[in-house]
Amino acid sequence: MANLAGAIPGAGAFLGLFCQACVDQEAGSAVVNTLDSGPIAQAGVNYTFVETRNELVVTPVGSAFINEPGVTNEYVQSFCANDPVDHINLPYDQAVFRLVENALSPGTAQAPNCAVAFPSPA
Repeated sequence: MANLAGAIPGAGAFLGLFCQACVDQEAGSAVVNTLDSGPIAQAGVNYTFVETRNELVVTPVGSAFINEPGVTNEYVQSFCANDPVDHINLPYDQAVFRLVENALSPGTAQAPNCAVAFPSPA
């Protein structure tokens, strides 16, 4: 939304009236700067973030990642280069399922099945 508002002359000034969360999530906003001012990850906890290179919601691509000890950041396309998954479909993507399962149970980790991008009908 912030990118769209920025492309329309004068719209950026009104974005906060309709979508304060959009303003809060912009790079350099007070909220983002506060979050970026100190560690986020808690010691002793392992975190895994999965993002798509086709991200259109959390922008710029990669901004969902946290670069701190104990954090693993993974792009779906690092495992399945041709996976077209976008933000809205991350919860339905077979490769994402596998990456989450691998993070939760690293002892039984398997490579994602890149042949099937989205769940097949049951």
